[in-house]
Amino acid sequence: MNITVITCTGDRPEAFMLCERFGARQTRKANRWIVVDDGSAPTECSLGQEVLRLPPMAGQSLNRNLLAALDICGPKDEAIVIMEDDDWYCEDYIATYVPLLENYALVGECCTVYYHVGERRCHNIQNIRHASLCATLFRFDLVRFFKAMCVDGSAFVDKRLWQRQGTPRGRRLVTAMPAKCVGIKGMPGRCGIGVGHSRDWITRRGLPDHDLAVLRKLIGQDADLYAKYYEPSDTPAR
Repeated sequence: MNITVITCTGDRPEAFMLCERFGARQTRKANRWIVVDDGSAPTECSLGQEVLRLPPMAGQSLNRNLLAALDICGPKDEAIVIMEDDDWYCEDYIATYVPLLENYALVGECCTVYYHVGERRCHNIQNIRHASLCATLFRFDLVRFFKAMCVDGSAFVDKRLWQRQGTPRGRRLVTAMPAKCVGIKGMPGRCGIGVGHSRDWITRRGLPDHDLAVLRKLIGQDADLYAKYYEPSDTPAR
């Protein structure tokens, strides 16, 4: 299958640099990588991605940006992989999940772990009925339906997509042990829209991981890439 990756970003250069690193090391390469960038300053792309520059807008822009990417997809974009700009992906993420699209229109990894790098706390959100957007893949057949979900309400496209997409036979949720995608929260730059980015939320719900032991168990040596972002909310002002 021809593979197309879609990444929406803007004013998050450090996160996007890691996104490129995780995309470049995939054992199964994408045929096309669409980056939708609506930051105040252009995002530097170094892997030959197809970049759509959109103007900044007030409020969340995810739905608009996803629609822009999907508008330039066609039947040759057989497998579409959402890779969010601030999340972690193992090297065989695409190789593991794209083959499942031969039998299912919608594929995703559930029971997502959120990890806030500023607070060094993690929480498994136990999403057993849907995959987070960062861990969702779909066939081109679903583009029209996906676009309708983007138009229909809030930024939480993932829940609507999984709740309303056809019968269970048309979709496949996988609980991976260990996870092949981890939802990274609290990276520098423009704040994400998900609840996991809230320091208050993750402090109340998250498991402390001050020595990175939990993150290393999740993602191995890649944990060192996030070590410098530790700055808990109770750190005294400088």
